[in-house]
Amino acid sequence: MVQDNSKHIPILDGIRAFAVILVCIVHFFQVDEAGLYLSNKYLGAFLFKTSQIGLRGVELFFLLSGFLITGILLDSKKSSKYFSTFYSRRFLRIFPLYYFVLTFSFLVLPHIIGIDIPGKELMQKQTWLWTYTSNLSGFFGHVGWDNSLNFPSFGHFWSLCVEEHFYIFWPLLVFFSNEKWLPRIMWSIVAISVFSVLFVYFSNDLIPILKWTTIRCAGVLSLGGLVAFYRKNTQKYQQIISISKRLVLPVGILFFLVNFIPRKFEILDVVTFFLSVLFFLFLIVIALEGNKTTKHLFNHKALFFIGKISYGIYVYHGMLRPYFKEFIYTNLHSYISNGILASIFYTIVCTGISIFIAWLNWILIESPILKLKKYFNY
Repeated sequence: MVQDNSKHIPILDGIRAFAVILVCIVHFFQVDEAGLYLSNKYLGAFLFKTSQIGLRGVELFFLLSGFLITGILLDSKKSSKYFSTFYSRRFLRIFPLYYFVLTFSFLVLPHIIGIDIPGKELMQKQTWLWTYTSNLSGFFGHVGWDNSLNFPSFGHFWSLCVEEHFYIFWPLLVFFSNEKWLPRIMWSIVAISVFSVLFVYFSNDLIPILKWTTIRCAGVLSLGGLVAFYRKNTQKYQQIISISKRLVLPVGILFFLVNFIPRKFEILDVVTFFLSVLFFLFLIVIALEGNKTTKHLFNHKALFFIGKISYGIYVYHGMLRPYFKEFIYTNLHSYISNGILASIFYTIVCTGISIFIAWLNWILIESPILKLKKYFNY
């Protein structure tokens, strides 16, 4: 039985919504770590550690992208418009929003507000953002993408750079690799990625910027691609399903627990990275096969809606963090003295605003442009 990986799978929208909500929680809830501990030392520490899980939401995004893009490429490999259609459709999906926010931030906003020194320094480094290379900028000195108090934050754009590099090179890999060599190459990419993660740890952060490079993240994208590839082979894929069903729960529990390892043990980031990738990988596999639990968790219209506009949520939630903190949290905390309650309310409000802005962006920018995809069918 051959699975069609290019067909839209609604439950993956629900999982994508879960990923972006995780990211929003960690970025908003940790706005004032000291305030959490002052309110209640133990509960504050527990909630902070729990919110740390959100840092791994990006890995879930990468797995989903690897699976979906590889599936599309495999199903359209024999198309005469393989490259032109793929790149055109990716262009319509990614570039309009990305370059709209950059244009507004760097060409319009400076004429509206006064920008602080960190913001002006960021403007001098804007070429990295325009060229989708901000995740590599650390090789050439520190860039404070998140340091300004009144200019948009762009630290989270590193993952968009990784995705774009993937979109550029992955179609070439799939097209020029036969069925025998493609999985071998993808497993090799996974191995190189694992090596880079371990190198950063065991070299005592000799090259810390490797944490943000495409090399490190390519393995996660490749794992998603491997699921799409093996999904076309019933026998091998059944083995993957069996392994996923047996291990998803214990790996998930372990992933949750390791977030409570004291911060002084540097191995925390390495362990949580590997466990999160495995857990999310198993989760995607069993969700694809119609698992009842995943249906209850992710098969909801509200999640489908959030998943649909998740790109906009991710872009705007991070960009607006300086403004959220300055205008919302500062005033909110003056009315709610309890740091835990203030952080919870702040997280709900900022996530809601991010969703609302992303929805407006979907209506005004993304949706009209995406209708042009009809002119670029395989």
